[in-house]
Amino acid sequence: MAATGSRIRLGFIGAGGNTRLRHIPGFQAIPGVKLVAVANRTRASAEKVAQEFHFARVADDWREIVSAPDIDADPDPYLSLTVNAMGTASALEACRRAGVNRFTYASSKAVYGVFDGPFGHPIYTPISEDAPRRAEPWQRA
Repeated sequence: MAATGSRIRLGFIGAGGNTRLRHIPGFQAIPGVKLVAVANRTRASAEKVAQEFHFARVADDWREIVSAPDIDADPDPYLSLTVNAMGTASALEACRRAGVNRFTYASSKAVYGVFDGPFGHPIYTPISEDAPRRAEPWQRA
């Protein structure tokens, strides 16, 4: 990452609950960090995040962020994907070698979906395990 002077210019690709709760506020607390652009699943959700966290602009596509000259991007935009995909593949391979026949993917978002209001950003009231499941069809077992 090549920062300009002592300032680091960041772009965010994806701004889900954990990113809004932890990552963005964490970076905002670091002196010299500037939030330049955000791209999310929809432009409307990216605009909401940009307004809330004072990003300079919204990008319609993640490629705009990794190619923007005013963002100090990782030169390998596929690194995060590779780390996550290879981590999952390694866990699955370890299970296969150990004779494990079932692998459980644990994600509350995959079960309960994305919440707004008191259960969503910025409050994040814990939900009960009895809450209705609102996952996307592809996330359901």
